[in-house]
Amino acid sequence: SIFYLSGSTRQQQYELFHSGTRRIGELAPDFDFNREQKIQYVCSTMKQAYVNKQAVSEFVKGIRYPLYFLDFEMFMPAVPIYDGTSPYEHIPFLYSLHSKMNIESVLSHTGFLAETGAHPMREFIERLIKDLGNEGDILIFDPTHEQKILNKAIQLFPDLREALQNILLRIIDLSTPFRKKDYYLTSMKGSYSMKFLLPAIAPELSFDTLSIQNGIAALAAYENLQKEEDLFKSLEIREALMDYCKMDTLGLVKIFEALERVEA
Repeated sequence: SIFYLSGSTRQQQYELFHSGTRRIGELAPDFDFNREQKIQYVCSTMKQAYVNKQAVSEFVKGIRYPLYFLDFEMFMPAVPIYDGTSPYEHIPFLYSLHSKMNIESVLSHTGFLAETGAHPMREFIERLIKDLGNEGDILIFDPTHEQKILNKAIQLFPDLREALQNILLRIIDLSTPFRKKDYYLTSMKGSYSMKFLLPAIAPELSFDTLSIQNGIAALAAYENLQKEEDLFKSLEIREALMDYCKMDTLGLVKIFEALERVEA
């Protein structure tokens, strides 16, 4: 759709639409494309992916094993439930971690889901430090929130500063090749978000079979867990939360494997 044209305003999109241009592939070849728009146009007209092989290869070569594929889940209670916290403060309660020691090793998984009641931050961070070890790169898709949490933890727990700084230095943003459109598929719809990227890269992975299918549902489920009195219901919710977050980091693995298959 012309409404997925990167770098264009909504007004420009409507003008193109009302002039009869409904799809990106219908734009005139002499249209004043910027770089990202040109990539979208070529992908639409040629019906193929665009891959900057040199850029992707350099990105992959800069990544060191062992590899850790990490994702946090956070909730933001409007009314603070822990002492010393603010309304809507991001509080981590769950992480999923897939890891590979080398390119040929078997993928392994671990994770952490906080118990209800006490503030989860300290236990969350201590487990994370243990699971990540001291070496190897940590791949996160757009790590903005994770970096904020880790920097907040440095303020809260000075005794863990060195270990947390080590983690921060090892983080690599897995979204980089896609944000720069060095790797682009038409089905990504002009975006590099996981919502569009994962189905394009790994259509065999689907959140549709899960009872929790997105981050909003995950934080709502954990908030509800705070007051859930039925033990079996609580266990069901906890399992669903772990399944959702595990699928997220498995998606990161699939995305990185797609990058690894690119040859310069």
